[in-house]
Amino acid sequence: MEDDTKTYEAFEAYDFDNDEAFQAGLSTISNSGDASQLLKAKAFYYSKVATPIDPSKYKSWKSSQADDGTTSSSEQIQSNEHCPQSSGTPYSASFAEVVGMIMRGEEIPGVCKIPDELNTEPPSKSAAKAPSKPWERETDH
Repeated sequence: MEDDTKTYEAFEAYDFDNDEAFQAGLSTISNSGDASQLLKAKAFYYSKVATPIDPSKYKSWKSSQADDGTTSSSEQIQSNEHCPQSSGTPYSASFAEVVGMIMRGEEIPGVCKIPDELNTEPPSKSAAKAPSKPWERETDH
């Protein structure tokens, strides 16, 4: 079981978001937005590049970890003061967790706060020359 724990923690720590081969394959899956489909895709890919993972065993391990109140380092929520320069791994949560956070009025980690106001600067002047119309262009005849 200890080996499984290390394997599952390594699986959670794997950077699927920045793996170009995984992202290319994921884009071909039509229903990749489904959480269970995404888990299956990640497990399939991880089994090919690292160690075989059984998604059902991983889910049961994950639920037992949640029941114990323990979290892996990839699950720990980090404060994100500067959105563009995020240094930590993004928090991945199920849709239900995100909805619950919104309903409770909590901040969602990894989401930038955008001010709800218009730009107060005056608009810039266009410096580009307008393109010529077809009848204004010189012909080579």
